[in-house]
Amino acid sequence: MLETLFFQVPDYYVHIEHPMDFSTMRVKISEQKYKTMDDFEADFELIVKNCLSYNAKDTVFYKAAVKLRDQVWFLVFFVTNIVLIRCIINLFFS
Repeated sequence: MLETLFFQVPDYYVHIEHPMDFSTMRVKISEQKYKTMDDFEADFELIVKNCLSYNAKDTVFYKAAVKLRDQVWFLVFFVTNIVLIRCIINLFFS
């Protein structure tokens, strides 16, 4: 979690004003803290933004964040379109 990050990367909080991590997101999911998909997406975007801001472009961390961002947005687009198509089919053919 974020507490251990301070000891691993002491200057992180100097550069990152609003930290976020997947462990925090997991807790927020289990405690049903996300009221909208936009709230969830904002935390995910914050993780990626922080990673890209803190790490140099030639690092594995930066490259992994770009890849993760692209793959997640592809999945969100894909799933959203499947749901939309199913709604249209149900609307017109049910």
